[in-house]
Amino acid sequence: YEPHLALYLPDHEYEEWFELFFRQIYRSLKKDGVCLMEGHELHLANLSKIARNVGFNKISLINDFSSRPRFLSLKKD
Repeated sequence: YEPHLALYLPDHEYEEWFELFFRQIYRSLKKDGVCLMEGHELHLANLSKIARNVGFNKISLINDFSSRPRFLSLKKD
């Protein structure tokens, strides 16, 4: 069981929340550190843009076994 708040953000908070999340990750990673994140296939392309704006420049979408984008890889240079 996951509480609703853990799974859903209000639409107007979505991008702001992920920008803050990616900034925290970026600050926490050492040089060449990597973050792997699972996400919804319809949202990962937009999330990769937010991550790029934060400072990540090595970003990859990784497909799952059904060949759909499922993971986001973010590397800090």
